[in-house]
Amino acid sequence: LEMIISSAKGEEPDLESLDPIYSQIALVQDAETGLALLKASEMPPSYLGVKCTKENQEKIQQAFSGLIGNLAAQNELGDALEEITVEKDGRSFKGSKLVGKKLVAQWRSNEGLMGMLEEKLDQASLDELFTLLGEKNVIAVTGTVNDYVVGFVGSREEDLKLAATPADSFATSDSLKFVDSFLEKNPVFVSYAKGSVLSAITNNSGISYLTDAFRDALASSGEVDTREIEALLDVVKEREREMSSSLKISDLGMVGYFEEGFKLETFGGSNMPSIIASANNKLGAIGDSKDVAIFANWTSNPAYTIKTNEYIESLAETVYAMAKNVSTWELGEENQSFAAFKQYVTLFDESFSDHVVTAWDSMSSDFPAGLGNETAFVIDLNGEMPPIPNVPQELVKSGKFPRISYLKPVKDRSKLVSAWEKINQSGEGIMGEVSKMMEQEQAMPKPMSSKDNGLITWFFAGPLFTDDFAPSVTLDDKWFVASTSKNHAVDLAKQAGSSASGKTGAFMRVDFDALRACAEHWVKAVDDNKDAIFESNPSAGEDFTENKKMIMDGLKAFGEMDELTLHSREESGTSRSTIHFKTR
Repeated sequence: LEMIISSAKGEEPDLESLDPIYSQIALVQDAETGLALLKASEMPPSYLGVKCTKENQEKIQQAFSGLIGNLAAQNELGDALEEITVEKDGRSFKGSKLVGKKLVAQWRSNEGLMGMLEEKLDQASLDELFTLLGEKNVIAVTGTVNDYVVGFVGSREEDLKLAATPADSFATSDSLKFVDSFLEKNPVFVSYAKGSVLSAITNNSGISYLTDAFRDALASSGEVDTREIEALLDVVKEREREMSSSLKISDLGMVGYFEEGFKLETFGGSNMPSIIASANNKLGAIGDSKDVAIFANWTSNPAYTIKTNEYIESLAETVYAMAKNVSTWELGEENQSFAAFKQYVTLFDESFSDHVVTAWDSMSSDFPAGLGNETAFVIDLNGEMPPIPNVPQELVKSGKFPRISYLKPVKDRSKLVSAWEKINQSGEGIMGEVSKMMEQEQAMPKPMSSKDNGLITWFFAGPLFTDDFAPSVTLDDKWFVASTSKNHAVDLAKQAGSSASGKTGAFMRVDFDALRACAEHWVKAVDDNKDAIFESNPSAGEDFTENKKMIMDGLKAFGEMDELTLHSREESGTSRSTIHFKTR
């Protein structure tokens, strides 16, 4: 906020505020948030184990130590970081300890830092900050346990715990039962995180802390009346709270193994509130075509979508209110950039804001009300090349172009009609205002339409547009398709009617064969038409010819990769995800 004000005044902004310590000071100034958060925080015990040969154990330990050393150097920890050795069950773990008391002493000896702290914080807050920091320590050590190099990070030495026997270890607990069914696959990676730790991280990662700090900064700025913005920031915080209330966090387990490439299985974690994870999708077969390079299919949670839209709307309202508020500041006319900003804000407020609100209202209410919850997103690479300027005609005829489509079932076509009427009304209003500004009539473009077995496609004509490259909307009583290609949209709508059921939850697939086939097609198209393509740049043509074999060899090697899939769903009440990088 201080930088915004100083910039608006035409003054040199205080670059001190860009220092990371500056934002930390601002957080500490709020005793209820910053100091309370610091008091409750500590480094949870975290372990990383790597199985390796005896010969490689020292190298891995050195890598761990080097990483810790680099972090210390980057953060200028200096004497606050001391070397330690922790003895545990006859094993030595060596590493570093960040000592809170030494860090405080280091800060106290830094005159520049102390000057900033004393300027920004009252003595009571500064004393409490140093007291709390002095009580916080972080240790990072590594050692060997049988065939493993184990790295440990935590708040204290006693948190490092080793089981006396495998039977007593955490590996035999119910928390790691998710690994049992994969033991025969010889897992190469296993990870587990406590739900309470993940929840704490998630709860502290939202925008609420920023809105609190910004609201407090506005209230104390003394520059202008900011009560409206402060109230809107409270609304943003409340909307975020409502949205995050749908998020449920549980213990997260992950196991990775080699099977037709590499698979990573996850159990728990987030409950994926944005989708209905148990819904049986019906559009999965649309992604089976060999030309489809990227396919995604999911069923959205309408309740969560409404909360998300409300949250976005509150953010937009707040930003808009802030812009209007700033535009009322009387800071002199010597700053031309600020004068232009004021002019633009006034113009938008008086001429365009109502039309934008109308469009947003239709997109956030009537439009989603008219569509079903399932979505299919398709990118294929079999489209015809549009007549792009300065591209040789020979390449236009033989080239391939991506086609991108977004498909949903229609629930209430009348709602879609209502949404379009509002959007069209908004567009006509905006063009009317533009006409006034330019003192010349600017008509709203009229869409054209075409029909195909009950499907009607609306699109705008243009010099570059063809049937395979024309932003369009295709519609009947069952399906809605927004696409870059009329042909693609019609084909997908026809397939959707007879598509077999898909997977539950959310599914995404990247087909490397389709990507490779398209790349090979383009190499051949360029090679066949290189005389026309490189007519004005012969040296580039020579470079292409010289590197063609290397390109084709690379694409041939790329053939070892089959596909990448991600499937997130719900099984027996638990969130499940499978990531499969499939190779041949």
